[in-house]
Amino acid sequence: MNIYVAGTGLVSSLGIGVSQNYDALVSQRHGICSFSQELDPLLEGFPVGRLRINNFDLAEIASASPRFPRTALMSLLSAKEAIEDV
Repeated sequence: MNIYVAGTGLVSSLGIGVSQNYDALVSQRHGICSFSQELDPLLEGFPVGRLRINNFDLAEIASASPRFPRTALMSLLSAKEAIEDV
């Protein structure tokens, strides 16, 4: 089975969608923050890229179950945008 997608979809620490990411880059904003002590005390202060939307909101935007892993929810959003771009 072959699958071809001729559109563009993007989810990153800058936002959801190509336009949000483009606007952030043009405005010289970044999505880098320090790793939180609550997540892992050994990595406190380590720079990471973080999408500041919780999993329940991601699931709602993606029309998916909040039980899906976060990476799957972000992948669904990227794929959805890419398909709508075709």
